[in-house]
Amino acid sequence: MPPTSKNTSRAITHQLVSQAGVECTGSSDAALSRCLHGQGITVFDVNQPDKATRRRRGKSDIVDAEAAARAVITGRATATAKAGDGPVEMLRLFKMAKASAIKSRAQAINQLKAVLVATDPEHRKSLAGLSNPKLIRACAGLDSSASGTAGAAAHTLKLLARRIQHLTEEIEDLTTRIRDVRVRQHG
Repeated sequence: MPPTSKNTSRAITHQLVSQAGVECTGSSDAALSRCLHGQGITVFDVNQPDKATRRRRGKSDIVDAEAAARAVITGRATATAKAGDGPVEMLRLFKMAKASAIKSRAQAINQLKAVLVATDPEHRKSLAGLSNPKLIRACAGLDSSASGTAGAAAHTLKLLARRIQHLTEEIEDLTTRIRDVRVRQHG
């Protein structure tokens, strides 16, 4: 049941629900779990119904909801769901963004080098032998006013270098934020 549905709101308002079983509280149903936690409802993380039951009854939200409710009522669901609003969730979000930025930066560096290999010999010669940081700085400062393929290559190198610089700044920012959360958590 979506956290905004009338039935959920009515049940919460009239305190008809004190416990709930939610599948996948760490991912797809994290918002529902947080909403229920916020209303003072104890949320249990329940596993999907076993495969035999799913085959017999079919895959449906109603079957899954019933199985989750039965798991809570019978006491089979014992893992209390995380609130998803503390330092662990902050770290998860920062680490996810950092991993994405690292992957994107590596891709942009590879693209920059591929363009460089195929570019005008003049560009190649002027940028040959530079370390990655120096190469990226040099490419970010290229004059891309020339026309034709040389101008297109210079403009592309410049854009990729600026993207790499921006992603590097993101990675550094996220590294600092991750460190700060850990320091606050562990004193």
